[in-house]
Amino acid sequence: MSGAPTVESEPTVLQRFTLVHSPVDDFPGFGDARYDGVKADPPQGCVPEDVGGYFGLRCERPGGRLLDAVAETCGEIRGRYGLLMADLGIEKLWEWSADGADGWGAEIVGQLLLMAAERGAKVGYDTDDLVRFLRAATGEAGSDGRSGLDELIADCEAVNGPADPQAVAAKRARLAGPVLPERPHP
Repeated sequence: MSGAPTVESEPTVLQRFTLVHSPVDDFPGFGDARYDGVKADPPQGCVPEDVGGYFGLRCERPGGRLLDAVAETCGEIRGRYGLLMADLGIEKLWEWSADGADGWGAEIVGQLLLMAAERGAKVGYDTDDLVRFLRAATGEAGSDGRSGLDELIADCEAVNGPADPQAVAAKRARLAGPVLPERPHP
């Protein structure tokens, strides 16, 4: 028996979701010729479907979590057919459910991320910009181990000289704010 640690991965389950091609600046319609290829040879586990006049795919695909399956499917469609599937068919984005990584809340998060990918590109943001934004907005450490705030402080120090450690600590506390309990879902 080897002394190497084992890493348990999340079990792969079948995730069910619907992807819709609804470009923000176009309404191609389900019958548009750009969908002929994907209709003839859809990704495994996906079936073409008319979703309110838009082209859609109802999918049942393997993935450890919902967003894993959605991302892989979207990447495959983009690579094979050139389509950016930026819609999970969620209409009421303001609704919320903290029901786990495979539930309704995860579908809403997926919808918002897909919309950000499409719309961000339209105004000049690439994927790296969006990831950097999320890391900075959530205070997560970047690839160099620094948080977005650490990077901001370093940039300011490069221009203005060393920051006051007490002021930095006070700012961190103010930005972190109190930890609030999760609201129960009605």
